[in-house]
Amino acid sequence: MLKRKKTKIAIIGCGAIGEGIALFIEGKLSSFACLIGLCDQNPLAIDKLKRKIRSNPQSFTIDQALEKADLIIEAASGEAAGIIVRKNIKYKKDLVILSAGGLLKNFNHLERLKENKVNIYVPSGAICGVDALGAVSKGEIKKISLTTSKPPRALSGVDYFKKKNIVLNRIKKARLVFKGSVKEAVRYFPKNINVAATL
Repeated sequence: MLKRKKTKIAIIGCGAIGEGIALFIEGKLSSFACLIGLCDQNPLAIDKLKRKIRSNPQSFTIDQALEKADLIIEAASGEAAGIIVRKNIKYKKDLVILSAGGLLKNFNHLERLKENKVNIYVPSGAICGVDALGAVSKGEIKKISLTTSKPPRALSGVDYFKKKNIVLNRIKKARLVFKGSVKEAVRYFPKNINVAATL
């Protein structure tokens, strides 16, 4: 019986999500996958994660991760996701993208990757019915709407509210603060809108 070659994985983004993925790979996937590299714009985040895992992954740049791994897992940001997708035109590696908002600005690159038979996986995250929506999309979907509710503190620091003169700490009851397309939502709320981008 032939021994199956382990899938070489690199994680881009070494925060809480990246850490959880790294520990899962080492614990549950170790028989058929190995973590070969970590990438983060903050070298201290890489060092901190390395101390929590048994394997000894290398510190990679995005290009090194794309060159050396079989599968890249993005757990960093929408901006990083966009960079990874654009650079992957050259490397043609399969991707898992958690920051789905970063894909919306790169649809032309996604088409090129699709032509090269590159798989891009977008986890369903908080959308429990995303598989059903995927099945329905084989037909004709004319419109999908999504209502997102967040506590005001989760939106602090977003420039959109300054432009609209909305003071978040004065909001005491449910209030509609934005209505628009997904592309607009991603532009205004890049850190808060992955569910809509996935949809």
